[in-house]
Amino acid sequence: MLFLGIDQSLSHTALVIANEKGEVLYFNVIKTKKTATSTTEGRILHIKNEVGRLLSRYPNLSFIGIEGLSYGNINSRSVRELGGLYYTLLTLFLERDIKYYIISPKEVKKIGSGYGAADKDYLSTLLPDKVKKMFAKKYKKTTGFRDLTDAYFIAKSAYIKHIQSQR
Repeated sequence: MLFLGIDQSLSHTALVIANEKGEVLYFNVIKTKKTATSTTEGRILHIKNEVGRLLSRYPNLSFIGIEGLSYGNINSRSVRELGGLYYTLLTLFLERDIKYYIISPKEVKKIGSGYGAADKDYLSTLLPDKVKKMFAKKYKKTTGFRDLTDAYFIAKSAYIKHIQSQR
């Protein structure tokens, strides 16, 4: 059984494909930059296309876990833009007929640390050593490592939800 965890944002969308043993088979961070000539729509389209290519490469994915929206400051522009990306990806999953689980930010932290308010740096210390080394070889904290940590625990959370739904 293979499943994908996604920690989405306009700057760093982290993707982790794992199996039921917790082994990571694929990981990547899709990066887009806000520039004077880039548009939010263009960045969202780029991320959607990259995720779509990954779904085509792994047609045997059992399900996807995606982080739910945090409504900390619901009126901010960034929350609305992130909402656009979020619903674009959910629509992609529906088009591909792929089951998905929405994992709240609190659930991600709780699955990883046992505490729903753990910070990203602490959460990254709790990754399995092999996974931590894989991520650290390619990414630094500020360039995707913390996002991959979240994507890993999103995948793990989705796996748990999937198993519970089978009972």
